[in-house]
Amino acid sequence: MTDPMNARDMISKALAPLVNRPNMAADAVLAILPDMVVPLVWEWESDFHCTELFVAKTSLGQYSAFASEEEQAGYYVELEDGAISYSGGPFSSMDEAKAAANAHNVAQVMAGLGIGVDK
Repeated sequence: MTDPMNARDMISKALAPLVNRPNMAADAVLAILPDMVVPLVWEWESDFHCTELFVAKTSLGQYSAFASEEEQAGYYVELEDGAISYSGGPFSSMDEAKAAANAHNVAQVMAGLGIGVDK
């Protein structure tokens, strides 16, 4: 979870010039919410089907970013073991696959709040 003081500072900074503009203030808060979602924490794992494998556990399930020996060239990402599933790829790098998983995670958190993400 984002540090409460950091979150408070981010919101205060966004709202300071908008004290007398409630709609603009609400938009400012909504705009910073995606940046407040904690990034996925990746851990390296070993698997004989993958040349590279990293996992990140969330309340949505477990994201896996991997380069598979069985798939075509590239890097892939999957979300498993949860109520929803997601898969993407091929990506050109492991960092790109992890970024896709992070973006998906942010979108799911925002969707849970009833907010769409346009990033």
